[in-house]
Amino acid sequence: MCIRDRIGQAALNTNLTDAGESVQVLFKSSPFGTQSHNNAANNSFLLWAYGQRMLIRSGHYDSYGSAHHSGWVWSTRSVNNITVNSIGQKKRSGDALGEIVAFKTTPAMDIVVGEAGKSYEDDILDRFTRAIIFVKPELVVVYDRLEAKEPSTYEYWLHAIEKIEIDGQHRIRVQSEDVVCDVDFLVPGGLGLTQTDQYDPKPRDRIKMLEWHLTAKTQEKRESVEFITLYRPHRVSEQLPDEAELEQIDGGYFLKVMLSDGQFTALLPTDDEAGLEAYGLKSEGKIKGWLEKGDKPVEILEVD
Repeated sequence: MCIRDRIGQAALNTNLTDAGESVQVLFKSSPFGTQSHNNAANNSFLLWAYGQRMLIRSGHYDSYGSAHHSGWVWSTRSVNNITVNSIGQKKRSGDALGEIVAFKTTPAMDIVVGEAGKSYEDDILDRFTRAIIFVKPELVVVYDRLEAKEPSTYEYWLHAIEKIEIDGQHRIRVQSEDVVCDVDFLVPGGLGLTQTDQYDPKPRDRIKMLEWHLTAKTQEKRESVEFITLYRPHRVSEQLPDEAELEQIDGGYFLKVMLSDGQFTALLPTDDEAGLEAYGLKSEGKIKGWLEKGDKPVEILEVD
């Protein structure tokens, strides 16, 4: 489901009748900006799996406009998103525009693409394009392209209810009761990973509940960057393959990810016009994915 032309939200699900059996990705990139009840969250996403909140929006409504409410909850740092030089999106602004620029859904795969480059303070970005590919139910690929006006650092934020297990950028695990989500930052390499259960600013003393905040930060300043991140939600009792290959090719990337019953491959462009070709697969400057499962026909998903 995508309410694209109205409020800029998309809900990707595997099961609409039973939340305990569903994996859900909620995505937002709003044409109404960040004014009123819209926080600075264009191109942010939430992940639920099998009845559990996995990747969340964080913070507390301790009092309207309090230091914590305005300084954390309203900020881009509080959601699963990216800041640039520690700068987030404009708060409470009708000029902080986002847009869902592409959306497709099939029984096996969904894709939603948002653009939020105009949302940031100081007009620091020329582009922030986030594509989410949902290979149901076990794989979510998040592909980010950011272009800044000057060399910058980029901070990728994730939030969870419980402490996140971190063993390098390719082995990160979020857990809530009997459900886990394995996270792999394929690129860029050399990310600096930090985690805290503190807020800045803190909520009022009556708020005792803590949440965990992971930041993956680029170490070198650059004008542009791509993040390609894999999320694999599943029950603890299930074993999923963790093999993934990423190759940089002319005009973008070739991605291959093993699934429990097949494989997913994709061409991810870094140039909107260049043709991409690898291993017999072709695309003209667009995201294109192939899903192969046993002897079933190959399913293809391509952004218009």
